[in-house]
Amino acid sequence: MKLFFTTLFLFSQLLCVAGFAQRNTIYLPDQSIKVKAYGQDRPLAWCGGFNQPQFQNADLNKDGLQDLVLFEWYARTLRTFINVGTAGAAKYVYAPEYQRGFPPCNDYVVLVDYNRDGISDLIHRGQFGFSVYKGYYNTGNQLSFTFFKDLFFTAPGIGRLNAYSQPSDIPGIADIDGDGDIDFLGFDVLSGTVIDYFKNCQEEHHLPKDSIEICNPTHCWGHMYQGFNRGYTLGLIPYKGSPNCGTDGTFNCKIVNGQKVVKATLHQGNTMCLVDMDGDGDMDLLDGNISFNDLQYVENGRAQFGGTDSMIAQDTFWQTGGKKVAITDWPAATYADVDGDGKRDIMVSPHSILYGDNYQCIHFYKNTATSSAPLFVYQSDTFFVDQTIDLGFASYPTLYDYNRDGKLDLIVGSDGYYSGIVGDRSRLSYYQNSQSGGVTSLSLQSNNFLNIDTSDFAGAAPAIGDIDGDGKDDLLLGHSDGTISFYKNMASSNAVVPQWALNQKALKDATGTVISVGNYASPYVYDINADGKPDLLVGKQTGYLSYYQNVGTGSGVALSKINNKLGDVRVNYFNDFSAWSSIWIGKMDTTGKPFLLAGNDSGKIVRYTGFQNGNVVTPYQRMEAAYSGINVGSRSTITGGDIDGDGKVELIIGNSLGGLYLFKQGPVVGVPQAVASIANCTVYPNPSKGYFVAKWDADFARGNELIQIRLTNLVGQTISQVRTLGHVGAVSIATNGLPSGVYFCELSTSNNAARLKVTVME
Repeated sequence: MKLFFTTLFLFSQLLCVAGFAQRNTIYLPDQSIKVKAYGQDRPLAWCGGFNQPQFQNADLNKDGLQDLVLFEWYARTLRTFINVGTAGAAKYVYAPEYQRGFPPCNDYVVLVDYNRDGISDLIHRGQFGFSVYKGYYNTGNQLSFTFFKDLFFTAPGIGRLNAYSQPSDIPGIADIDGDGDIDFLGFDVLSGTVIDYFKNCQEEHHLPKDSIEICNPTHCWGHMYQGFNRGYTLGLIPYKGSPNCGTDGTFNCKIVNGQKVVKATLHQGNTMCLVDMDGDGDMDLLDGNISFNDLQYVENGRAQFGGTDSMIAQDTFWQTGGKKVAITDWPAATYADVDGDGKRDIMVSPHSILYGDNYQCIHFYKNTATSSAPLFVYQSDTFFVDQTIDLGFASYPTLYDYNRDGKLDLIVGSDGYYSGIVGDRSRLSYYQNSQSGGVTSLSLQSNNFLNIDTSDFAGAAPAIGDIDGDGKDDLLLGHSDGTISFYKNMASSNAVVPQWALNQKALKDATGTVISVGNYASPYVYDINADGKPDLLVGKQTGYLSYYQNVGTGSGVALSKINNKLGDVRVNYFNDFSAWSSIWIGKMDTTGKPFLLAGNDSGKIVRYTGFQNGNVVTPYQRMEAAYSGINVGSRSTITGGDIDGDGKVELIIGNSLGGLYLFKQGPVVGVPQAVASIANCTVYPNPSKGYFVAKWDADFARGNELIQIRLTNLVGQTISQVRTLGHVGAVSIATNGLPSGVYFCELSTSNNAARLKVTVME
């Protein structure tokens, strides 16, 4: 039988809620601990913060309401929000379980029904520019995707070429010519100054609707050119009689009055949003230019030019006459209905990697008119952000009973807020733990705790412990430059609220040398050598741990540097330059034994053992590279403790987006019985590394009989699934990114079922 391998792209680089039972426990995303600020609930508190979100609509749960999908390209994070409101009145809840159906995505995500079957499909930047995934609903009515194709076309005299989209750009994807199928725009590969139009000829060639055929790509869509100016040069016509602007090899075009426009230097970086702004039936353009902080609106005069897309006017400071977009660097507009009124709105966020606003980062322009003739009116620059915990960029949580009421409070720092005026400036936020009627809530007491922003710190990673030997807990703050500040506890005793006062802006060791670990110090106070005195452990950008032993004999800080690679902890074996280690040590399962959990640049959590008896000499043993399957996208940081008093440890995890995720222990589970093969079905190789093949014979499924293959973890959560036909005979299932452990491959038809045990090796 011929084997046909279908690759399943697992949700391994995005926030993953799948996990596996280690020592009979598992951590799952949770929203049950309420968060309040300024007297208002923050219903999206545990969704992880925002920096560069792109908004898309889709019906994720097949209930007829449009939900929201937010994609952060630089943080490699996609999140799903279910609309639990009513038609015309949206209300969103964070629902990470719907993220499992999405593939790993790059640069942009566009959800559009390309095959017109009523189900959203997905397009993102694949290896070649445009990768298309077909949407379907799984047996649980959750929107899922299967790979369809990358977009190529045949160029006369050249051969097969890919439809191109510049890396990091957001291309234009819409029905541009009004014929019913979806077309594609991307800035050209050589100069990035004119727009290539990749027309879909599905309708013209009378192909099935479940088809995309790129034909007759044209250069210089809209007859315009963009160099390093804010606006476009409009009214271009073919130069030297060539059919497209620039195809003479010089990328020169000619203005209608005969003046030549010569491309002197390259231009790279655009974010396209196609909207029929003026209701005349053609696609106008909202464009973000990497060189500027505002949007340019270019009006399409297709009706005036006999059906040819030709730009005739522009607003280089959109909106002139309204609220001008002003984002520090490289804005990106997306077009989605975010308020549930059935009309799509304009959302604008930064697209820049380094200098984008990271709190006032979602500008909401509501459509106050109609879908066919929209009018966009500015509403807010913190849409969604004001419903969550968001500290700008890269959050660092720690749990500590600050007000001495016996309950753990939450203190959070970050790498800072960026506004373009004062640059990065870090703060601490303090949330007090309170309980009422069996409900645990964290209430914001200060978003500038201890007023540390007056010290102009870049980076504030908090750690708490008695580092100077006076019996009272002190505060340490790690900074982006690798140094640590020491705030001494000046209270009368450790039984009262701490009074932290800055004692050393740059903490020194016992020799008087400033402690510096290079970059991005993330301190943690713990008696690692079990001598009864709290030591200083410091995570850092390289991904290792620095160890400073507490050698004090009374009061006063006395720290002695022992090594820069404690326990040979290495949170990312493939990256020694920007791995960003950050640790927490505690008891997080039913063994009653502490473990070391380390965050890192991948967004996963690495777990270690081997330190519990005071070992600071031999390497620690890495238990998992992705504990409980947790993955928050990038730069995970971690703290833990029993927040709600149920006797179990909760985990709070920060990430590069400046927000937080909450994880609670799931139920104790056993390992279901299953085998590696049964009659008619098998999986191989087993154990597997990177992938395995699920194979069946014709007695199990044949011909056009539908077969479903589902990969689950030990608690029955679906990691991924695919549907195919019996005659295919086998599928190849990717396991890269999954934690090592036992999983189950379930095969089912209308007549047969099999459950096969699969051991995954990282």
